[in-house]
This record gives sequence, structure tokens and C-alpha cells, in this order.
Amino acid sequence: MTLEWNPRLDTCDVQINQQHKRLFALVNQLIHATDSTQARDSTRRLLDYLEAHFAYEEATMEHANYPDTLEHRRDHIQLGSKMRFLQKKQPEMPPALYKFQLVAMFKEWMQHHIPEHDIRLAEFLSYGDTCHADLL
Repeated sequence: MTLEWNPRLDTCDVQINQQHKRLFALVNQLIHATDSTQARDSTRRLLDYLEAHFAYEEATMEHANYPDTLEHRRDHIQLGSKMRFLQKKQPEMPPALYKFQLVAMFKEWMQHHIPEHDIRLAEFLSYGDTCHADLL
């Protein structure tokens, strides 16, 4: 199994899209980890990058005076907390179960957070949805 980038997740913001695609690549590294050491290292890289991505978005929101910053940030905190909690449980879990739960958590976030929060943020930053507009 590999997670594939879906055009439905396109925020029309080049920087945010690239960061999301990097997150997909890191999750795929975790999926393909063959032992607990690789899974632990992949998880650490994923969580470190996730924190950097969240910091970028949050700084962007603050700089732009984005009106939904608190709601967006709350969603970041929830995912980060869930993933860190699961990371702490890793030594007690079978590797396949750990990977399954972490990937399922990311997929849920991807399916809800990106369309509901990140696309709204990108539209605000561009002063409207010009990405999908019919421009002649």
C-alpha cells in the first residue's frame, strides 16, 4: 500500500502543496519500513516535518491575520498530540498494528484537514479561489 497525492487536495498554494506532498512521501517511507528501527526513524522524520509544516502554516496565518487561525491551529494540535501519543505506544505494539494506526490517522487528517482547513487558508491568502476558476 502507498498513499497517493490526490488532486482534490490541491490547495493552489505552491508552498503548502509541496509540504503536503513531502508529508505523503514520509508516510510512505513509514508504510514501507521493514523493521521497528526503520518505523521509529520514519515516524520521527514524519513528526519533525509535520511540526515544521504546522509552524509554517501558523506563521503564515498570523502574518495574514487569518480569521480562522485558532480553529486551524486547534486541528494541528489535535493531530500532533494523537500522533505523539501513538509514537510513545510504539514499543508496546506489533509493528504492523503501529504502522496501520499511524497511517489511518494521517489518512483521516488528509481527507478532512486539507479540504476543510488548508484549502480555506489558501483561498484566503489568494483573496478567493482563483485556482479552479475558469479563466479565458
